[in-house]
Amino acid sequence: MKNGSTIPFFAHPIFHNPIFMDQERIKYLLQQFRKQQLTAAEDQELQTLFNDETSADLVRSTLGSMMQQLSMPGQASGQPDWEAMSEQILATDRIASNPPVKNNTKYRRLFIRTAAAAALLACISTAAWFWFRPADKAPSSTIAMEVIPPASIRPGMNGAILTLDDNSQVSLDSAGNGLIADQQGAKVVLQNGALVYDGKEAKAIAWNRMSTPRGRQFHLTLSDGTRVWLNAASSIRYPTRFQGKTRKVEISGEVYFEVANQASSPFIVSMRNGNSVEVLGTSFNLNTYEDESAIRATLLEGSVRVASGNFKSIVLEPGQQAEMGTEKIRVNNADIPKVMAWKNGVFDFEGAGLDEVMRQLSRWYDVEVLYEKNIVPNIKFGGKMSRNMQFENMLKALEMSKVKVKLDNRKLIIQP
Repeated sequence: MKNGSTIPFFAHPIFHNPIFMDQERIKYLLQQFRKQQLTAAEDQELQTLFNDETSADLVRSTLGSMMQQLSMPGQASGQPDWEAMSEQILATDRIASNPPVKNNTKYRRLFIRTAAAAALLACISTAAWFWFRPADKAPSSTIAMEVIPPASIRPGMNGAILTLDDNSQVSLDSAGNGLIADQQGAKVVLQNGALVYDGKEAKAIAWNRMSTPRGRQFHLTLSDGTRVWLNAASSIRYPTRFQGKTRKVEISGEVYFEVANQASSPFIVSMRNGNSVEVLGTSFNLNTYEDESAIRATLLEGSVRVASGNFKSIVLEPGQQAEMGTEKIRVNNADIPKVMAWKNGVFDFEGAGLDEVMRQLSRWYDVEVLYEKNIVPNIKFGGKMSRNMQFENMLKALEMSKVKVKLDNRKLIIQP
């Protein structure tokens, strides 16, 4: 492979996105499709989910997960006949519904891709569930792993460290539902893996900080109802109750906000190097990692004003991204699905260079990435991959993408 060429990355379709859709509903619709029992309304619902860029990956992932369950190790029936299974599924040229609906070629492509992925799974004998973009073909060979990865290297998970006003800390990795702390009368409660603040009875303002180490992510709801998601290696400092004319928080790393609308109290996010974002009520993502070339503010809904140092502030429109560096604020059209992939449980490496891919993997798997002879191979990737992929299969995916890797404890060494 020549340096600078674009190569397909693998995608692991066991996604989970509880924010935007109901995976159990998708599973039901796929089961009904396979049994030829979709109603016209259900067929339209499945088409809508598959056409929507937010849910299409989850439709594929749910299907992949359903098919994978049929081939779990230890089953008495052994490996299924994937070709026969795909033929059986694809034989549904008309759906038995009342009224009948026409066969949809989008479904055929959906099942074809999954069946092909299953065949690949059997060939390479891994626990991962790979699938390629339709136009891509599998490499003819793989590069042997030099070191078996330690069992301690696992994909990231929900977890965070909460620092209270008195500087005491609470680990949220394994905490159960219920009251976590009482901060000057403000209740801090853990509910189903997310932290919620109730400041109605707060007697005074206390400041808390939530930090996600490498290999962790978390979600919290501030006292004003603003919802916040933290990517790995990120933090947010905030009051347990907002008061005054503004609502101010400080962040580092990557954070996604859905700000509660309070026209009389603007929401201000402060970042490194004097950068800030001011909003009234909106949804936006901020990437402020120190090892990235610029701070990026991406607006999904509403309106935000971005300010950087002494430069004139700029108001973004939905779908725009501002890059705040050392020169000036640059505004571009954003690839929203790619920006939000981390929140939806996916790595989106479309058009990404090796160094960008490695930065994301390093944070999520908590490994140190080193480049032998300080040479970063000029490789571009394409495709998506689940953040739930086991590290061993991650290495296999990299190697099958012709990236030469060597593992030394928790150091991932990239060879020229």
